[in-house]
Amino acid sequence: MVLQEKFNVQAPIQKVWEFMIDLGRVASCMPGVEQVQALNPQTYQTAFKIKVGPFAARFNGQMTIQSVDEAQHRATMRVQGRDDRLASSIQGILDLKLQERSPEAVEVTVTMDLDFLGRLELLARPLIKPKAGALMKEFIQQVQSRLDKA
Repeated sequence: MVLQEKFNVQAPIQKVWEFMIDLGRVASCMPGVEQVQALNPQTYQTAFKIKVGPFAARFNGQMTIQSVDEAQHRATMRVQGRDDRLASSIQGILDLKLQERSPEAVEVTVTMDLDFLGRLELLARPLIKPKAGALMKEFIQQVQSRLDKA
């Protein structure tokens, strides 16, 4: 499942870039995140909860920066996690692109290619995409709120 959202932030591009490639700060904007612990500058151990319909899952996993193009303000991150209780996993690639619109305005494009595997996907398939879209919108609101205030 691929989700893409564009949004604007009222801040200089360098400030937005530094925020968006800091996995600890980005993860703290994601709904349901309970734990974010740096393993090294590119990899964070994470734990997050998600409720899809009647099913609640707690995924333990990692976020890893796969590539960074500082000049183009582009980055790719990998997300993966597992819920043993539901015998389910989640994996995805998050692509991030920033484009300066003015010295104080940046357009952010976030594309996430996300796969749910296991029982959660089998039992809640029709509910997953709307839930993922709602979580993406909540994430964007958190990012905008933190960057617009800064």
